[in-house]
Amino acid sequence: MNTPVASSSSVDIWGYLEPIIAHPSRPRVPLTDHKIYIGRGVGNHAEFISSGISKNHATIEWNGRTDRMCVVTITDHDTLNGTFVDGALVKGINDFHQLFDGSTVCFGKTEPADREEHDFRYTFHCRFGRSKKESIFLHYIVGERIGGGLHGHVHRALEKKSGKVFALKMSWKHDAPDSNSIACAGQETMALMIMEHENIVRLHEVFFHINGEMIDMVLEYIDGISLQELLSKTRLSEVHAKELSFQLCRAVAFFHQKGVSHGDLKLDNVLLTRGDRPTLKIIDFGLANVKDTYNMRPVVTDHIFTAPEAHPQAASGCTMKNRMCRKWDDWGVGCIVFSMCVQNFPFKFNADDRSVSLLSRLASQHPFPNHRENDSAFIPDVDVISWDALSGNTGEAQHFVFNLLVAHPDDRMDAEAALRHPWLYGYEPYRVSFDSIEVLRSIPVKMSRRELDRMNMQMEAAADDSPLTVSGKGKQPAQAREIRLRSGRVV
Repeated sequence: MNTPVASSSSVDIWGYLEPIIAHPSRPRVPLTDHKIYIGRGVGNHAEFISSGISKNHATIEWNGRTDRMCVVTITDHDTLNGTFVDGALVKGINDFHQLFDGSTVCFGKTEPADREEHDFRYTFHCRFGRSKKESIFLHYIVGERIGGGLHGHVHRALEKKSGKVFALKMSWKHDAPDSNSIACAGQETMALMIMEHENIVRLHEVFFHINGEMIDMVLEYIDGISLQELLSKTRLSEVHAKELSFQLCRAVAFFHQKGVSHGDLKLDNVLLTRGDRPTLKIIDFGLANVKDTYNMRPVVTDHIFTAPEAHPQAASGCTMKNRMCRKWDDWGVGCIVFSMCVQNFPFKFNADDRSVSLLSRLASQHPFPNHRENDSAFIPDVDVISWDALSGNTGEAQHFVFNLLVAHPDDRMDAEAALRHPWLYGYEPYRVSFDSIEVLRSIPVKMSRRELDRMNMQMEAAADDSPLTVSGKGKQPAQAREIRLRSGRVV
């Protein structure tokens, strides 16, 4: 699928800043480049001469998209007087706010200045993307909840215009006390916007509401099951494990090349579609690091697939300093491949305490990447990792996993190198049959009777609305008729 991205030369003016108080010294500011620098100093695209404006005050950045995925953000350069979007302070260089058509942007102060020439309050306008007041319910019928967790709730949603079913991930700042739900949703949005790959869940579009306190992501609906569920119901042959390992490594290598690290790779975050051509899909990029940006306070997952250098350093008493890193993903890949090869976790546990014992051992044995003297604890016969469980697999498969589950991140094989490993090198995907695995056989998307009735009523009521109207008020469009929901299935 071709993504509509504009070059600087193909779009003369993609937006502009309109002064709220007109003054001869402050004309409209046209936005032409992908990055617009604003400040008091010479060389900025917009030079605002005032003591309340810093030399390098703020940057407005456009992602170049000319469709509904157009995104414009603004970053403040840790200025004294600050930058405000719709009254909310942009908190320094590590923070950003998204701008929508109609957003109010204030440089220096939010209230009117004593002198009109020093009043740097503007209304932002953009040729592309969404208005800040546009609601998701104008375009989608939201169905039942189908999943979710601490960082958001996932609902099935029907797009009125196309009749296609999507997954709607709704995140709200106040969903859970002390949660990072909005920050996680922001990271996931940033990551998915720059990635299109058949083994990565696709972002269809995104809506931001209430000054950034709510984010609704419209995602590809995946009819499938997680690897966690799959391995709980069946044991994969090495042939199947190799097929899925190739798809997994190909996806991880792809987003690493894009400057994205996932940060939370585990069996639950990898799905496998049903049907004639099972395809692996990586989901949940809420803890992603995107091109060395991280828009939340430090978070480290504590599940058993987390890399040893990423664990909270409670055992050593050290302060956790390392950020998200692609090497964490490589460790996660090793754990996932191990699990697929043996239908079990890679680690041995004490019966009384499955996780704490393991986490404390990993953290104490390998507190930080520069403590290389502790690498000796992670040799093939270490009792924490069940290396003997791999003995039923080929030597190439065992060597593949050994090179991923290496304690020191500098010595750990990465996803790109994994594709060149003898076990995967030259592999051609989608030639392995999964017909013998019953849980992967294609089944229609099922909905409850209640959900069907409610969606049908809303579809009929929406026939008069502009997003669905074909010609003439009151006429139900062909698209609406074609997507009638019947018999507990989407047809």
